[in-house]
Amino acid sequence: MISIIPFIYSISYTDIFGEYSLVKEITGVGAQGTPQHITLDSYNRFFYISVYGSSGEIVVINARTNNIEYSIPLGQNSAHYVSDLIYNPITQKVYVLNSGFNATGFFNQVSVIDPLTRQVVDIIPIGEIPGKITVDPISGTMYATSLGSNEVYVINTSHSIVDTISIPIPYGITYNLDRNLVYVTSYEFNSNNGHIYVIDPTTSSVVEIITVGNLPAQGIDYNPTTDKVYVSNIRSSSISVIDGSTNKLINDIPVGAFPSEIMHNSYDGNMYVTNLNSQSISVINSENDSIKDNIQSLGVYDIEVDTSTGFIYLTSHSDFSVYVIKEIKPSGTCPDENLKHWDKIIFKIKSQTLANTLNLPVNSELDIKIEDSPVDVVDIKNEIALFLNIPASTQNRNSLEVVDVDYDIACTPSEPIGKKSLDSLSMTNQSQVFFPSENLTATTLG
Repeated sequence: MISIIPFIYSISYTDIFGEYSLVKEITGVGAQGTPQHITLDSYNRFFYISVYGSSGEIVVINARTNNIEYSIPLGQNSAHYVSDLIYNPITQKVYVLNSGFNATGFFNQVSVIDPLTRQVVDIIPIGEIPGKITVDPISGTMYATSLGSNEVYVINTSHSIVDTISIPIPYGITYNLDRNLVYVTSYEFNSNNGHIYVIDPTTSSVVEIITVGNLPAQGIDYNPTTDKVYVSNIRSSSISVIDGSTNKLINDIPVGAFPSEIMHNSYDGNMYVTNLNSQSISVINSENDSIKDNIQSLGVYDIEVDTSTGFIYLTSHSDFSVYVIKEIKPSGTCPDENLKHWDKIIFKIKSQTLANTLNLPVNSELDIKIEDSPVDVVDIKNEIALFLNIPASTQNRNSLEVVDVDYDIACTPSEPIGKKSLDSLSMTNQSQVFFPSENLTATTLG
């Protein structure tokens, strides 16, 4: 059921994901607790994951290899509860909402991590019980909720609090880039009606209050393609849909029990909802707001996507793992005999001797495209050796470095075109766009 797994991955798994395949289970995420919140540094392609029950450990996973690289402590001799974290593309730093206590007493703060130094480089104090955080990706301005102080904190790129906006028990928050509006859930536990507060950042004022389902909490996200805001309602086990052009409620979608986090997947356009009590993920087609799929999720808490590959990352609070999955079939109907799985393998030849033998450049990124089987685990270096028509010896394998691997699934009307011979490899200064039905090539990436 898996289309591509780099050779460094050695896994066994039970297929429980339906129309999705398990790419890898990343085990041992957190020495003192379970993985919880996750965000992607899209510039460096590293995932940052908070560990619940630890003293403030942030685990960092390399999205290229899906291996744990290192961990970052939020502080020494202190206990931290992380409620959210986010990557800011303008400052290129990671912001971690956390609270806890140390020798000097209790604290509520935003810890700022610099991916370059792998350290906390700044602390921004905020109000009690930090909730969630969002960012304006154009200006870099951040908005953080505090349930205990009933405030939304506006934080600039210099890490100064430049404004506060009063909202009753603010929790989940998202930013509408197209309309420059901020949407905030109010955690009204003693009420049967839920409300979303719409903030105009130019005036720091509430411009609209929208009634939604019962007890919206942390889960809220904006879909820029459809101009809709999606809200998770815990008690009513539903997703409220708001039209971004009118700020009116237009739909209510039943999902699993206790819907928590919600994410817009910009790779496939769908909305993904983690249902904590039913241990499932509801996949919503955002074009018509219908349930596209339900994924059994092994107690998944949070969810994130690598938009470079389409791989979906699930943090599991039932164990110490992060699951990496991807949809295995394209939308629509395709006869099984025409459904083709293709790998794109980016690699380098590290040996000057081997590069000279093949008349290819050394230490330059090359890519090849091959058809593979969706049911077999692929030995990537062996596939490269077959393509280059060289023995897959230990010496040759050590001379090859796998940089990245991606795959595509296509519905093709005919048999794929066979592999080109080495003499026909095209070496150019630009990488070719990967169309699965085209001839296989290797190119130098610019």
